[in-house]
Parts: sequence; C-alpha cells; structure tokens
Amino acid sequence: MSKGVKNQHYVPRLYLRGFAKQKGKDYKICVYDKENGAIRDNQSIENVAAERYFYNFEYDKILDLEKIKSLKDGDEAYEDLKDFDINRIDKQFMEKHFSDVIEPKLKKMLDTIKSTHMLINKSNILKANSISNENKVEYSALIAIQFMRTKEFKQVIEQLPSIKLHMIKKIEKIHGDNNIDIDPEAVRYTKEHAKFEHIRYLMDSDILFEFSNTLFKHIWYIGINNTNINLYTSDSPVVVIPNYNGHMGGRGLGSIGAEVVFPISPELILVMKERSFHEKSLKYENGYKILNEIEVLKYNEAQIYGAYRNVFSIDDDFDIAKILRKLDPQMANINRKRIKVM
Repeated sequence: MSKGVKNQHYVPRLYLRGFAKQKGKDYKICVYDKENGAIRDNQSIENVAAERYFYNFEYDKILDLEKIKSLKDGDEAYEDLKDFDINRIDKQFMEKHFSDVIEPKLKKMLDTIKSTHMLINKSNILKANSISNENKVEYSALIAIQFMRTKEFKQVIEQLPSIKLHMIKKIEKIHGDNNIDIDPEAVRYTKEHAKFEHIRYLMDSDILFEFSNTLFKHIWYIGINNTNINLYTSDSPVVVIPNYNGHMGGRGLGSIGAEVVFPISPELILVMKERSFHEKSLKYENGYKILNEIEVLKYNEAQIYGAYRNVFSIDDDFDIAKILRKLDPQMANINRKRIKVM
C-alpha cells in the first residue's frame, strides 16, 4: 500500500526555483551547510529543505488506543470518542493541505510580486506601488504559515518545555523557594509530541490570525537588489531581525523594532517593519526601495543566522557565511537554544 508523499518540503519547491538554475526538467541550487561548513553546488531542489514524512502524524504513537476502546457510556470522553476510528484519519492531511491549498496561493503571490516589478518603468520605480493593501491580507497569512511550517520553528516548539522549566527555576531563586522538584524529563516533548504540537500550531486559526494580523500592521515594501551580491534564502526563509535592544525588543514578529524579511529572488526581498520603531521607512510603504550593499549583506546575514541548517543561493559565493561561522561557531549548532531567557 502506498505511504503517500515521502519527501515532504517545509520550504516549497516552487519558492526555491526562484533561487535555482533550471537544468532540463530539474532546478539546481547552491547550498551552504552551516553545521559542517560544506558548500554543495548543483543540488536538486527536490532534495533540500525537506524531510521524510515531515508532516505525517502517527496518532497511534501518542493516543492510548486501548483506553479509547474501553470507554463506556457515562465516561467523560465517551460521547466525543465513541465513533473514533484511527483508520479514517489521513496521516498526510497537513502535507496535502500545503500542496493543494497553500502553495498554489503562494505561487500566485510570488508571481505577482515579480511580474509587478518587471512591468514597471524603472525610471519611475520609486514612485510605483509594489503591493496593495488588499493583497497584503492574504500575503500576511501565507507568510505566517511559511514562518511556522519549517523545521526551525518546530525546533523552537521542542525547546518550549525546557524554557518554561528554566523560567520556573529562576522564579524559585528570586523568591528563595527551592522546594519545587520538577523532573526535566517529565516536561520534555517526545518526538511525536513535538510533531503534534507543531501541527497543532499550524492548524490553530487563532495563532494564524495573530501572526497574520501582526504582519499586516507592519510597514511593507519590496527591496530591490541591484548590487553584485545575490540575496540568499534558507531552510527558514521568513526571518526576524531585531533592531531594538530594550526590554520589549526581540525576535517576535511583532517585537518593537522587528524587521521581518522574506527573500523573493536574488534581486527582490519583501521587507515588513514594525511601525512604531521604523517611522523613517513610511516613505517606502507599499512601494520599492533600492538596497545598498550593506543592506544586502545584512539580509544575507539574517538568513545565515535564521536558518535551521542550510543557506541557499543561486551561486556558490558564501564568503559571508564562512566568516560568520568562524566568528560565531554556536550559530552552526543545530541544537542551539533558540529562545534566551533573561
């Protein structure tokens, strides 16, 4: 019996094509593996930013099926679970939702941004509109979904229990109470529970609305890269750049000073800036901004730091990535702490 789609992409191939060179029916991309420092050029996009059965959910590994079967009329959960049949659950419903519903919309978004830029008279580009407020509604949701669907975001979720435990211990220390005994293993997610939590985030309409609404409120514009340096992307392409060091700053989508970036191609990048801190960027809102080399390097650096493991480019120039890896070896550790508790 077929097990469905085996190699499931958490960054869609239709997106990666924008940073790849077509060779026959395939698209080839250059990869920088920041864990081991290796550069692999001419890699098929079929084999990057993907994992076997990444979104498959094995319900039987976290549900007590025997307990469900033993429920009797009058038990608390009987009415909810009396007709439960695990064989009717599609383990690939998330993968199918992305490929059938989300990715066609993402493709339309990317095509619209690229074609709008291509058709504008370049002498008037700084006066032209790049994105309409109407489109921003749907685009916000698509970007929020891409932000959440990656292996990097799943890694953040996996670390949440240990972060909560660390916070409890800090509170204990502040109040002089060391009597609370918590087993670290008891609050650690198993592999399947972490996957369940990831899928729960992706299915939660309230979380999606919160993230989308936060992005929608930002100052949006398209950055144009006319330099000799190509824009990178990565296996976690929606990245938050913190620009404010105060206690309300951080890497959240809505943190004060947040600059959320999503590369569209080696020449174009969607920039979304938190409004209160970035008032000077209001003049670019819904339009275009010509990027200088410093800005391009900043956005490439953000992709290097934000990637779970792999950075992608249309060419094999990863000099900045090699320098950053040497200066900050910890960022190459795939098990690094994603959230710092002060």
